[in-house]
Amino acid sequence: MKYKVGEVAHLLGLTTAAIHYYEKEGVIQTKKEANGHRYYEIEDLIKLIQCKETRNREIPLKEITGALQNTAYNSRMFIGNHIRNKRMLEEKIDLYQHLVSDLDQYIGQLCKMDSMVGEYEIISCDPTWINVDPEGNLISKNSLNNEVLKQWVNHLPFTKLAVVFDFAHQEKGQPKVALGLSASEEEAKRLRLPQGNNVIVIERVLCLHTVIVSNSFFEDKNYGLEPVFSYLETRGLETAGNAHGVILFHDNDNQVTKTYIELWIPIKEK
Repeated sequence: MKYKVGEVAHLLGLTTAAIHYYEKEGVIQTKKEANGHRYYEIEDLIKLIQCKETRNREIPLKEITGALQNTAYNSRMFIGNHIRNKRMLEEKIDLYQHLVSDLDQYIGQLCKMDSMVGEYEIISCDPTWINVDPEGNLISKNSLNNEVLKQWVNHLPFTKLAVVFDFAHQEKGQPKVALGLSASEEEAKRLRLPQGNNVIVIERVLCLHTVIVSNSFFEDKNYGLEPVFSYLETRGLETAGNAHGVILFHDNDNQVTKTYIELWIPIKEK
């Protein structure tokens, strides 16, 4: 029986261009009637259905066409391709599971973000790795440090845009600030993140935890920290090291941007 290109395309959900691609790659053979119209036989349909089935298993198109072009292709090779593909899918499943978990956590942070501004709790921070240039530059002047940072960037969103406030070098109440990337110690080890000269490890320590809002982040030299310092003074507490946090949200206002930062400040009693 002969099948027209439109019938085949409609049945398999393929474009005619896709069918012509399989013809060009030699997967199926072009046959023409006397009037010049293409047609396909049952052998072609079987091959196209195999292509569709295999493609839906996430096997790369080049691998499919390469196999079907190979006259020596046999069942063992077919099994080997599918075993490799199964491993690839298992890796994807693991990635998607971690992405779902990360999204759950991030959505939770965003939902609580506004209500946490001006609210404070004293808790221990989780052990954290932060890749931050000591001079405060997101892109370091040291090319080797940038190569390490690039590997961290490749693992976004599991690495987070981070902020470090250095209270030891405050000038007129203005802390020194640096941008970088952070990850929980657990996540850093799972991802096998490299540790270069710029990576600092923050141990579990008692912190003041809150969310601050910085208006026009690089212009607000106090970075929205005034209420935090007032709270520390009221409670008879002082900072006990560099504060660190993650940028939860940075809006797109053309006039005055708002940057929401979830912040952990090591503390001690005065």
